[in-house]
Amino acid sequence: DDVLSWVAQAFPGRVLQFSSFGPSGMVIMDRLAALGLLAKVPVVMIDTLHLFDETHALVRNASIRYPEIQLAKFYPQGFADGQGYKFDVV
Repeated sequence: DDVLSWVAQAFPGRVLQFSSFGPSGMVIMDRLAALGLLAKVPVVMIDTLHLFDETHALVRNASIRYPEIQLAKFYPQGFADGQGYKFDVV
């Protein structure tokens, strides 16, 4: 908590949480929320277009759980949300 608070205060507007929404990223996100810092520290993720449906559900659930989240999603060049490759669809 001390490190998260310090870095957010020492580098305002220059810190972000890069997350794949795995366990460690979710713990950091929860701690940022508990400290009232999640609105000040944007969360960034890369959607490779090969993510599991469960990962997308977790991102949606985290956005509901943490309404103050500033989530930025990045996709491969030329693609957007919801576009996957044909071989990913079963």
